[in-house]
Amino acid sequence: MRIPRVYKVDNNTFQYETNHKKKTILIFVIGESAVTVSAQSKEQIINSYNNAFNARDVEGFLEPLDDSVKTFKFPNTLVENGKPQVRESYTPAFKSKELGGQIEILGRLEIGDVYIIEQSLRRSGFPSVDQYVIFKFKGNKIIETHYLPKNFSWGKHPFDK
Repeated sequence: MRIPRVYKVDNNTFQYETNHKKKTILIFVIGESAVTVSAQSKEQIINSYNNAFNARDVEGFLEPLDDSVKTFKFPNTLVENGKPQVRESYTPAFKSKELGGQIEILGRLEIGDVYIIEQSLRRSGFPSVDQYVIFKFKGNKIIETHYLPKNFSWGKHPFDK
């Protein structure tokens, strides 16, 4: 495990570096205790997550995930339960020349602790996979991801003839 380098910016702000990524934290001293608040937005976390995917950086990809993260295929099929299962699923794809691919974010929406992206996954020799990814956050950690293909259908609508 690499020990992060910490830099003091001013009396209440420090920057630290892990895996060559700088992060900023604010320290508020209340009495004799300190409260730490990360200044990283959900957009920055998602950008970092997708950049790690595109770079095939497993550790960077796993960094924003909570240890007990759950991954679902929409609407509620559990695919991965916990960081170890995510690592097991993605490591072969990141090592393979045929699997993996590049993610392009086409749209974003943030609603409270939920962050939704519209993305296109492009892989050499395969059709692109266009989908929505719904991320649920607790603080600065992703606790759930739900993958919804753009062409998802619940089936025939009851009013259709």
